[in-house]
Amino acid sequence: GAVARLAVYAVLVMALLPVFWPVLRIDYWGVLSQALLNASSNTLSPRSVLFWGQHISPQHLPWHYIPSWVLVTTPIPYQMLMLAGAVAIAMRWSAKWRAVLRAPGQDVVAACWLVAPLASTLLLRPILYDGWRHMFFIYPALLYLGACGAEELWRRGEPWMRTRPAWMRRAAAIGATAACLAPAASFMVTSHPFEHLYFNRFAGADLAAARDRFDFDFWGLSYRPMLEQLARIDQSPAIRVRVENYPGVANSVMLDPADRRRLQYAKSLDEADYYITNFRFPDDPKPATGELFSLRLGAATVASLYRLHQP
Repeated sequence: GAVARLAVYAVLVMALLPVFWPVLRIDYWGVLSQALLNASSNTLSPRSVLFWGQHISPQHLPWHYIPSWVLVTTPIPYQMLMLAGAVAIAMRWSAKWRAVLRAPGQDVVAACWLVAPLASTLLLRPILYDGWRHMFFIYPALLYLGACGAEELWRRGEPWMRTRPAWMRRAAAIGATAACLAPAASFMVTSHPFEHLYFNRFAGADLAAARDRFDFDFWGLSYRPMLEQLARIDQSPAIRVRVENYPGVANSVMLDPADRRRLQYAKSLDEADYYITNFRFPDDPKPATGELFSLRLGAATVASLYRLHQP
């Protein structure tokens, strides 16, 4: 039965964890317990996160932090299918509670896969930040709900489709699939390599509105084109630049070695000739003049390069 399969699954997970998480070989229970307990006392968290337009402490996140991020970063057609799938599964279980125990094993696994981690965030109150990257592993369970929703919608439409020619049924299937995938696929192609900046209309009318409401380029990938542009603008042997956060330094390893050697990172704006920011926090400096180049995605300014004074 489903309970037996879940029990076997739990045992296999515990047994295989050290294979895929080698640090557990040092102290299995110690490392595992500390990973769970220390999640609520992470000293490396940022000083604030931007959530629905408010800068709040990662130590005091509202209960709907993860659901909100899922809402604004998952394509809306996917969400509609996920909702339909959740309703379909609930209907399969609605007759009586014993139906849960007789439900298809994958339904039970997907439900536990999704609900257990979300419930743990409510009970343990871990420190989460920079979107829902801490919970990306629940996305396959959400996709399973979407697949169940698509299957249920197709099943309900089958009586109508059965009377149509085969080519029309194929066209309907291809068209429905394309309608679901096209918006997200289009954004991925046109926004590469900044696909991580996807937001749907729930986050705002455009990306500029989304940037003002949620943490945007927290990975700092926008620093690379900024540094490349700076190397083209200034051909001097030493370029004194101030970057607002660590990704501005980390991205330099992707530059041409000759350009990388010319960069000199300043500790303050007074010591720098140039300044680059990805607008991570509200108190980051934003010079009123001297903008040389900005990376824009749709209506949103992702990062900017400023000349502070002539080198």
